[in-house]
This record gives sequence, C-alpha cells and structure tokens, in this order.
Amino acid sequence: MHAPEDLHGCRIDGVDQRRLACCRLILFKSAYSALHIGDYMVRAVQKIQDFIGNQMFIFPLSIHVFVKSNIADREKDLLSVNPVVHYAASSGSTGVPKRIPVTQQGKEFFAGYGGDLILYHLYEQIRKQGHKPGPICFLADFHWDTLFDDVTFGSISAHMAYNFRDDLEAIATSPYALQHLHEPSTDAPYAKAVFALKEKNLSFIFGTFSSAVYEFLHLIETNWKRLVHDIRVGKLDPELSISDKLRAELEDCLEPDPIRADELEAEFAKGFDKPFVPRIWPNLSMFCCIGGSFFAEYTRKLRVYAPETPIHMGVYGASESQIAVPLACDDTEYSPLAEGIFFEFRAVDGDDEGQIYLLDELKPGKDYEVIITNMSGFYRYRMMDVMRIDSLLGSSPKGHIAYRLNQVVSMVGEKTTTEDLDTVVRRIGEEVGSNITEFALYADYSSTGQIHPADGAR
Repeated sequence: MHAPEDLHGCRIDGVDQRRLACCRLILFKSAYSALHIGDYMVRAVQKIQDFIGNQMFIFPLSIHVFVKSNIADREKDLLSVNPVVHYAASSGSTGVPKRIPVTQQGKEFFAGYGGDLILYHLYEQIRKQGHKPGPICFLADFHWDTLFDDVTFGSISAHMAYNFRDDLEAIATSPYALQHLHEPSTDAPYAKAVFALKEKNLSFIFGTFSSAVYEFLHLIETNWKRLVHDIRVGKLDPELSISDKLRAELEDCLEPDPIRADELEAEFAKGFDKPFVPRIWPNLSMFCCIGGSFFAEYTRKLRVYAPETPIHMGVYGASESQIAVPLACDDTEYSPLAEGIFFEFRAVDGDDEGQIYLLDELKPGKDYEVIITNMSGFYRYRMMDVMRIDSLLGSSPKGHIAYRLNQVVSMVGEKTTTEDLDTVVRRIGEEVGSNITEFALYADYSSTGQIHPADGAR
C-alpha cells in the first residue's frame, strides 16, 4: 500500500497510465479506511471491478444527516480513519446548510490546486506580460469558527486562508479585518474597492465566481465619485453600513492619497465607452474566477470592462473536494484531478443511461454525472453535477459542468437545463437589445393539459 504522499508526483497533464494507477491508489486507500455510513461498512477491495460492482451510492443529504447526528459527540473520524481537521460549510446540493468533513490530506489537496496552481498561472502571466508583481485583491471573505478543540467550521477557502494569514496581510490590498469579517455587511465590497483602487500596481483580482468580479467592477463604475473622495481624504463614506469598530480598524490603514485620487478622477472622467480596468490598473495580469457554464453570461459582461486581461477559470470543486482544473488561462474546459480522487461517471442519457464509466472511458459529446471517492472518506458520493465531455487530451477527458441534476426544469419530461435557459435568455437579450442580468421561471401549465402541482395539492 502506497502512502498518500506518493500520489503527489502525478501530473494532471501526464501519461494516462499514471492517472489510472493513481485512481487505483485513491480507491484502495479510501476503501481501506473502512468507512462507516449509516448501516453500511465499506471494506478493502482487491480490484476496481469489485468496487464498481457494489451499487451503493451516497447522496449529499445522506452525508448531511449522518454528520449532523454525530458531530454533537465531537467525533473526529466520522467517515475516515484520518481525523477531521475542519468542517466545510456548504449548501449547494441540498439547499440546506451542511458540514462537510475535511481531513488533513483533503485540506492539502485543496491548497495545492486552490492556491499553489492558481499562483503559478498568475506568475506565468506576470512574466509573459512583463509586469512587476504587485498586490492582490481578494473579493472572497474568509471567516470561520472553532467548533471544538482545534476543529474549525467555515468555507474550505477560509480554512486555507487562515494558514496563510501572514502572507495574506502582506500581499492583499484589503486589511485583514476586512478579509476576515466577523459581521455581515453588504458594503464590504465597497470598502474593498477603496483599498484596491489605491493600488495602481494591482496584479490580480480573485473572486470565487465571475459574477462577483463583474459586480465589483460595476460597483466601481457606478460609485467612482464616492470612492475617489474616500481615497482623497483617507476616510470611508459615513453612509456605509459597517460597525464603528470595523470602520476604525479600516481607516487606521487608509492614508489620504490625493495624488492617486487625481489620477483616478482623470481616468473616470473620460467615461466608460472604453474599458476602464487597463487604464486604472495598467499592471493587472490576471483575474481568477469560475466563469464558464452557469457564469458564462457574467464573464461576457466582465469582458466589457477588461477585454484583454487573462481569466483563469478557477477550480471546479465543492466543499467535498477539488475536482477539475483548466490547464491554461481562458480555457473553459476542465481536466479532472485524478491525483486525489477516484472518479466514476454515470451516463445520464442515451442507450447506456445509468452505466458507470471510468476516467479513460468517457466519450466527447456525452453527459455524465460525477461520482467521487476521496481522501476524506466520501465513498461513491454523487455530486449531482453533470459534466459534458468536450475533448480528449490523449485519453484523458476535458469538459465543463453542463447542469445540476437537481436544477433541471421538467414540466412534461423535457429536462431543460440551466445551460439551455442561459442560452435562450442571452439570445433574447441580443435580439431586443437589452442587457438581461437576472431571470426567474414560472411554470405555466395552461398549454400542457396538466394540473399545476400547487393546484393539485389543494
């Protein structure tokens, strides 16, 4: 049996046989942990076929119920022989808050691809563009709580940020108090904009999704006069909804800067017919945000502000695990991370619907539900995400998330996906010359001959 650290030599773009070997190691290591889930026990298997032959799958809600019922007893090894060091906050699959156990091995896997790989791409872009490294603007908030002992609870990115808090203070535009918020505030993005605008040599803007980056830049466009005034006088707008304590901490870090304020005012006064981002941040080398699939429309809007700035599409992942990464900036296809996960893929349509495939058996143009077994004890866990395979790198697949199984519109069995809806709304906007930022659905059953579910329940 190989130790987990032996897995780190595998490359995501390396030889396919190494990826398959790595899958086997993950499989054996996870199964060897003798996971306890409900009334089931998973024991060591001798080969992949034995594993796949076991048709038990774990659904997100099952994990949520199991963890919730045991966490009160301060259990540290709920799903794995490896102790839990963090519970990640998540509600994406079930719609209710849940706590996802993360082991030390799982946390290191997150950090490697959620931090180190993205920084590698950033410095590659800085080098290619001939820029000098500068500060980084983090739009995400990093907040967590301690549950018991040293076990923490919060977003997985917050837990990683905690381990690099000294570095964050050195490279981030915002003071640490603004990154590690202990109070809810809708005006936090405004305060982050003040500190980001002060830095002419800004290198990088990180937002979890392209919607966050677009909204941040739109906030600057619509509030630039207030923002410039704050920079000029070294005080935050008195109308901001933040506590006196936080205001005092932030203003201690905000020196008056009339020279930078004059520079910004001169550029903003020219208007917004031309992209303003390269004018106010000439050394900005990269954005990082998930910008494909569900967020493609926001990425298009972001491009209005910065058409040439490379975008790293982040990591396709969840609180359960990092799952796939793009191999280059502006690449909307993701390559699965076989280094730390054993993948299975369930065909969701066609003659083979329900059939389980391995990583090297997927076909371009087909849709598959992603099922993972990871180093934190998740066994055959259904992510409810459907990946559409776009191309192959050797025999290794590259694809994008087309839709979620629990977010499909189906009035008469048609299975309309979020990707379909986004395409329709975008085309309507183009035809009528309107910028549609949000939309909602209402099920009109009048033309189907069916009874509306709500009416049938009365």
